[in-house]
Amino acid sequence: MKRSKRQNPFTRVLLWMKGVGLIRIGVVMAIAGVGGYLSFAAAVAGVTRSRNPAAALQFVPFEGVALAKQADLFFLTSPEDPPAIVAQLARRSLRSQAINPRALRLLGYTFAQNDRTAEARTFIELAVQQSRREPGAQLWLVQQAAVGSDLTMAIGHIDILLRTRPSSETVLFPILVSGLPDPQFRSLLRQYMNKPPPWLANFLSFAITNTTDLPPLVRLFEESRGFPNSDVAAGQARQLMGRLHDAGQFAALRRIYLLMPNADAFRLRDARFDKSDINEDFGIAGWQAFDVADAGAHIVVEGEHSDLQMQVYVNPSITRQVASKLLYLEPARYTVTTTISEADAGVGGRMSWQLRCPTREAGGRPWTGRIAGNTSRLLFTVPADCPVQFLDLIASGGDGQTGLDATIASVQLSPAGSAHSR
Repeated sequence: MKRSKRQNPFTRVLLWMKGVGLIRIGVVMAIAGVGGYLSFAAAVAGVTRSRNPAAALQFVPFEGVALAKQADLFFLTSPEDPPAIVAQLARRSLRSQAINPRALRLLGYTFAQNDRTAEARTFIELAVQQSRREPGAQLWLVQQAAVGSDLTMAIGHIDILLRTRPSSETVLFPILVSGLPDPQFRSLLRQYMNKPPPWLANFLSFAITNTTDLPPLVRLFEESRGFPNSDVAAGQARQLMGRLHDAGQFAALRRIYLLMPNADAFRLRDARFDKSDINEDFGIAGWQAFDVADAGAHIVVEGEHSDLQMQVYVNPSITRQVASKLLYLEPARYTVTTTISEADAGVGGRMSWQLRCPTREAGGRPWTGRIAGNTSRLLFTVPADCPVQFLDLIASGGDGQTGLDATIASVQLSPAGSAHSR
């Protein structure tokens, strides 16, 4: 009796191949190969579909994102008269991937270019429903809202765009700035000032830097009762006051200062040093101490009682303005009292006060008075045509070899003949 041989696995595979036939094996192998190719093609298409959609479509001709991106590129070649291939590619994209906001938006664009606004809006709104991050759709809706004078809707879509696509700031911020003269527009924008979205601080910085029409921006802050709370709000207020100073708009400058936290209207009539002056927290509205290589001033805290003092230095043969205080004094006669705690002056070293009227026509002569002795009291008059003033400290190093080093313990202003009290 013959013993049956046990078949090893390799033998069973050979018998199976013989049984199923070579054609069926070829089909199975082909399917496996196609599957491998498709996996590779999908990987390549996934990487290149946005950056190089044409390359992606060579591997996967029906890849939805690549089709839509390619349609977008064709659209950009002639946005005023898009070629027919834009709509064709967009429809192919939707057949491949129904949830495709870019393709929906492009179909909306093509309808809009053919004056079929209703159909265009349908597709654009479908694109927005699919993704709030489709910037082209949001921009189209902004434009349509502007055409229809629907400012509420326009700002709403701008808000969405700025939240979802911060890079759109370059396009949208100039649009927002151009709307500031419109009271209705500012009224709508105030809603965002009260509850600041992420983009607001950047917009306000842009507006302060770039607007050529400052009064509407000032009115926005006044109507909003201040600057929105942010890490840069104080810097924005200082920057805006600086621009208002350069534009000679001193009444608006005063109003912006009074909107700042801890602002004090009395300080605009007072020359005493304040802790906020150490870091120039109020910018041009407080004491400004200038510091350059050969002359300068610093406001510092000294002594057990944390007294505020101004330290002044200037090199020989140098005369410079080293400090300045913006004032809004009423027309009258005043006394400026200066107390010097320390002074080391060479030959000709000295300090003087200068009162300027920046709103006067160029050429108006300022008042000047020299500081002499440990306590100096000088009289000056604010004329009726001088509603805003700068009290400047001028320091000279003289003609000797040592220059000037001095410490001003206090500066006080008072109406002529009155006590030095607040």
